[in-house]
Amino acid sequence: MKDRLKLLRKELNLTQQELADKLGIKRTTIGNYEVGRNEPVDSVISLICDRLNVNEEWLRTGAGEMFVSQKTNMRVQAWIDKVLAGRPEDIRYRAVSLLADMPEEWWDILADRLAQEAQRIYRQEQIADKVRSYEAELEAEAASEKSEASQTIREENA
Repeated sequence: MKDRLKLLRKELNLTQQELADKLGIKRTTIGNYEVGRNEPVDSVISLICDRLNVNEEWLRTGAGEMFVSQKTNMRVQAWIDKVLAGRPEDIRYRAVSLLADMPEEWWDILADRLAQEAQRIYRQEQIADKVRSYEAELEAEAASEKSEASQTIREENA
């Protein structure tokens, strides 16, 4: 991560002090991150991503683009605006409200739970696809057997 932090700072044409000022942390902290002496905690990573429009996946792993596209930001903002303009009893409104009040330390727990649920649903869908495929094979076999039986009866009656 140290190299990506330095690359990000250079891309933004900022000194360590200017970056520290934007994030509200000490210059020496930035320096320690860049030489690999320390790694930023999750709250600092979130701060960097939020304040500088940085793609968190890129910052953490190097995957993807350095910055979040403005198109994505605008799409997400438009959706949030639409949800918040809706009725408070709407599930989307309630979900956004809950997320807004959620403690920072719960985000990783939520991400893990969502990933587990997505995997569970994916496995269920795979099983359902196999069952549907098997049922289709059985139906095709039954239709074939019925056709053969009809053909045999016609031949016997002929």
